[in-house]
Amino acid sequence: MRLADTWTGRPDLRAAFLGGYGRPLGPAEELRLACESAFDAVSGIATARATPIPR
Repeated sequence: MRLADTWTGRPDLRAAFLGGYGRPLGPAEELRLACESAFDAVSGIATARATPIPR
């Protein structure tokens, strides 16, 4: 899922990844990728909030 951030705005990178993957993603896989990306973002925010800032 973190690879999806890599190819944002770069259709050439997405095409290269899917070329190596061997097939395009289906509709359910596209939806799953979007959901997992959102979950990852929320997880990152939660982790950052729980991490004390060194002073």
